[in-house]
Amino acid sequence: VIVWKLEESCYTYHILPHPSFVYAGKFLQNEDSSKILVVTAGRDSIVRIWQSRKKLEGFELLQELKHPNAVKSSYITAIATRNADTFYTSNSVGDVVEWTLNVNREYHLNRNFKIEEFKGKIVSSLELHPRGNKIFVRVQDFSNNDVTSTIFVLGVPTGLITQKYHQPSVQNEPPGKLRVTTC
Repeated sequence: VIVWKLEESCYTYHILPHPSFVYAGKFLQNEDSSKILVVTAGRDSIVRIWQSRKKLEGFELLQELKHPNAVKSSYITAIATRNADTFYTSNSVGDVVEWTLNVNREYHLNRNFKIEEFKGKIVSSLELHPRGNKIFVRVQDFSNNDVTSTIFVLGVPTGLITQKYHQPSVQNEPPGKLRVTTC
C-alpha cells in the first residue's frame, strides 16, 4: 500500500508492506489530529491497522486482526468506516464483520453479521450511511454461469436486511441499460 501526501508543489509517500495482495484500504478518522490511522486488508484475510504520529512522517503497524471464518480460498474484499472507533470489513465468502476499539485502545471483533443471503457469495463493496445506522452491501453471485449483483441495505443496530435492489444479469443486459455501480 502506498500512502501519498500531496502538497502544492511536491509530494511524498510511504509504503506499508504486506505479504500478499491488498484489496481494501481506508483512513480511520481520528479525533486526535496528531495521529493518522489507516486500515488495510486483502488476500491473506488479515486486517492491519497502521499509525503515523507526525503528519505522515512514517507509519508503524499497530495491530493485525484475523478475519473470522477465513478459509484458504477466502479474502477480504472491502472496508467501510465512519470514525476510528468502529469499522466494517467483508470477504469473498459472504461475511460482514464489525470491529470496535476497546478500553485498552485495541481493535477486536465486536459482531459477525450472519446473513443467509450473503453466504458463499462475494461481498464486493461496503458503504456506510453517513449516520452510521445502515451499511450498503453489494453482493455478487456467480452461480449458474450468470453474474448478478444485488445491493442490500443492512441495518446496523438490528443486523437485519431492510431493503434489497437487484441489478440485472450483466451477460443478458442489452447495451445502454441503467447499471448500479460502486461509486
